[in-house]
Amino acid sequence: MLASRIIGVKLHAQRTWLFKILKLLPPLRSGLPFLPMQSKGLSGQVRKSRWPNMIKKIIDQKFDGMIEKASVPVLVEFWQPGCGHCLALTQELERIQDELGKRLLILKMNVQENFLIPGELEIQSLPALALYVNGQFEQFIGGIGKKDQILEQLLPWLEGSN
Repeated sequence: MLASRIIGVKLHAQRTWLFKILKLLPPLRSGLPFLPMQSKGLSGQVRKSRWPNMIKKIIDQKFDGMIEKASVPVLVEFWQPGCGHCLALTQELERIQDELGKRLLILKMNVQENFLIPGELEIQSLPALALYVNGQFEQFIGGIGKKDQILEQLLPWLEGSN
């Protein structure tokens, strides 16, 4: 009984100490103290990422219209928040978008918020890449990994869009 009271007093003291420290920190207005796409260089100046969110988000309701009116091949990444592989693939896709420019349109769809299109395509694992050419689904791009592997599978479709 005495031991549990001593432990309770220690826990209370630790929580009180932690709250005092947290009060000293500046309030977090945006939820995070640092912007994830920025970092400070050695000079202390904020420098932006090389690929600042170049991939557009798409939702179920606008999907068909966006795919049909695209004049170039469209690559769609299906992802979800908290998926480490999805984040790594997004970074590779941003590099591809930077390299190819307007020869390829890359979109990303959050499957937790949009489930109609992923359901139609029967997507069962994430991340997944779907390629659309002239408004029609052509294939899933496999070998989720590095930029070169993805470009190798896209090359036949890109040659016709020049």
